[in-house]
Amino acid sequence: LLTDECYPRLEVVFGGHDNFREPMVVEADEFIAVKGFKAKGKRLTTYTIETINELEPTRQPEPSQKTEEQETDEEPEILDPDHGKSEGDILDEMTGQMKLF
Repeated sequence: LLTDECYPRLEVVFGGHDNFREPMVVEADEFIAVKGFKAKGKRLTTYTIETINELEPTRQPEPSQKTEEQETDEEPEILDPDHGKSEGDILDEMTGQMKLF
């Protein structure tokens, strides 16, 4: 199971000869550290599994105050490529005139 939830919770339902067992709820962030895409992972159980269901997370990520402060302090992005150039520099660029010094 691959998920992009911040704090995923999984319900493991057992099947086959192990269907008498109660479903197991796993908090993924407490069970294992973040792995790479090709990582083999960690064994959850040796019992026969029927299904794995994704449950709603019990907690949400805390909003960081740094991002809110950065958004208010940022200056608007200037899209004009000629911003900061003098009128003479713009004319020289248009005519292909180069400066020596």
